[in-house]
Amino acid sequence: MNFAELQKVHKGAQLLWKNTHDSLLLGVEDFALGEKDPKRYLSSVRNIFAGILLLFKCRILADDPTGTRLSSKGICFFDDATGALLNKIQGTLNVKEIKAYFDNNSISIELDHDYFNNIYRYRNDIEHAFDQTKIDVSVVKEYVAQSFLLVRSFSAKDLNIPFGMLFLGKYAELVTTIADAFVGEKTECETTFARLPWTDDKQKDVYLNYCCEKCGSNLIDAESNGDLLEFSSFRCKNCGHTWSFNELCKCVSADLGRENYIALKDGDVPPIAYCPSCSHETYYTTENICLYCGEQGPFRCSACDNEIPSEELSVYEDTKMCSWCVHSYEQFMEEDDE
Repeated sequence: MNFAELQKVHKGAQLLWKNTHDSLLLGVEDFALGEKDPKRYLSSVRNIFAGILLLFKCRILADDPTGTRLSSKGICFFDDATGALLNKIQGTLNVKEIKAYFDNNSISIELDHDYFNNIYRYRNDIEHAFDQTKIDVSVVKEYVAQSFLLVRSFSAKDLNIPFGMLFLGKYAELVTTIADAFVGEKTECETTFARLPWTDDKQKDVYLNYCCEKCGSNLIDAESNGDLLEFSSFRCKNCGHTWSFNELCKCVSADLGRENYIALKDGDVPPIAYCPSCSHETYYTTENICLYCGEQGPFRCSACDNEIPSEELSVYEDTKMCSWCVHSYEQFMEEDDE
């Protein structure tokens, strides 16, 4: 049963949808009022992001109407009389848990991870990192556009709810205009990036999705200055900040590397690791490609053919083996000397 059908008969689904709609609509209203009261821009990003998370939970509820999957502890259930979600011990799924749920290969989900990750980072920067320099009307407009491109696609394909039902009245035209303008500008950026001699589209896409560290804009132009990628230059269309390829590579790697500590703490693979081909901390483990030299992995041990873990890539650079095979070889040599 899809969510559109579920909410006709499920009180909890009806309440969840109302909260989703209200959060998204409040976000658009806040944006529209931001010209007179700039504090509304921050409120706009908060409300829209909250609405997106609720939208995702609508899809999860459609998979299991009992509400159990809305909590990582599996202890959610609904009050039959009111439709309210009862969960006395643990909160509902957080961002990481929602992303993990959608990454499950057994579930068919249309989710633009790039848009979602951009919105998530921007929300964190202006709310949790208190970076007020990024609350610029042009940049907020970009994230309103990305948000509703994501919402439009997700609601239609994964909830079976047409986008027009989300925004009634005067704000529908505003959102559509903003989204269409962003798509046009982003397409222009993509055209400039396509002219550069990237090793692979995976490498290009990582740079294309980078957001300017000065203003937060996702609209960056590229210019080719020769046959080598390292001679290329880049410019933020919003604030005019420029980078050489080497400078942008450091910024992109540092931005992705912000998640390294969290990944290690949670037992996950850090997104940025050492590249054994160019000796830079620029190997992007998520896509198995170096952002600097373009070398593609995964790397494999020349002795046992197992994939080299990201934390052992510096060992692999010198030996072309995993640490276990290096250790075994050293033991063998010691015994042979005896």
